[in-house]
Amino acid sequence: MNGTNLILGAILIMGIFSWGDEPFLDEPSRIDGLKRQLALTPHTLKELSKHGVTIDSYLKLELFFYTNKKAKANGLAKALKAKGYSIDQIKKGEDGAWLVSGWSNRMNMSNYSVMAWVQEMCEVGFNHDCEFDGWGTSPKEMNRIEVDEKLSGDNCYNQALDLYREGKHLSALAYFSRAIELNDQDFEAYYSRAVTKGELNNKEGAIADYTSAIKIKPDYESALGNRGADIHDLGDYEGAIADYNALLKINPKSTLAFRNRGNTYYCQEQLTKACEDWKTAASYGDESAKESLDRFCSDEHID
Repeated sequence: MNGTNLILGAILIMGIFSWGDEPFLDEPSRIDGLKRQLALTPHTLKELSKHGVTIDSYLKLELFFYTNKKAKANGLAKALKAKGYSIDQIKKGEDGAWLVSGWSNRMNMSNYSVMAWVQEMCEVGFNHDCEFDGWGTSPKEMNRIEVDEKLSGDNCYNQALDLYREGKHLSALAYFSRAIELNDQDFEAYYSRAVTKGELNNKEGAIADYTSAIKIKPDYESALGNRGADIHDLGDYEGAIADYNALLKINPKSTLAFRNRGNTYYCQEQLTKACEDWKTAASYGDESAKESLDRFCSDEHID
């Protein structure tokens, strides 16, 4: 990579740590570091958006950690390699701190995905007594997968399904997108691309595609249910309930809608409504709803 094209994320240049045999990070430092990283990351994503990076972009991210012992650095590097990440260097600086740097796998650049990844990196670092000190990337790292433009829309869709089943989700996305280019009324292609984006933790992109599918096919039960679940995960509980209500108008016996609406009511601390929905879903044989009903809906909980 050309370093001049690198856009750095929340690089903090080491936080609070101790030397010698003392831990490099204590719990307050871990929490403080996590807060700073999560606060800075949206600003970095905003900067990347100026260079064409969107919620549907997939980039490798350069990552940086510091610690005070080589053994800790090596342990962290091993854990990162187990995730499929590459390690560029494990190096002791002039100040005595050990730097671990490398690259993540290609990942979705939506706010939800990157924030979740930052939190994961902070946790992985803390587990090895290393401080996650930030990340960077380059828009030139954006993935570009070529598709066979001679294929028809149906053949592109079928090719995408095969790639999805093989776990080649980025390639599947490219072929679903090509199928949509050839037929922008193909609600199944929008739906399938949404599911694929979900596999890549791109909930914002998935919601957009579910919405496109629903506009074409308003009674698309699976799209409504899945969109509701993703909207819930992003914290829009009212939006999720609206989707489950719409689904129940189409299918008054939708087990998924009752179970998931119950889950959303529970997150809103509306336990009575949650229990009513879980009871209905459980009566239709939903085991997850029954477990929630047994756990949270005794008289003493409701009171």
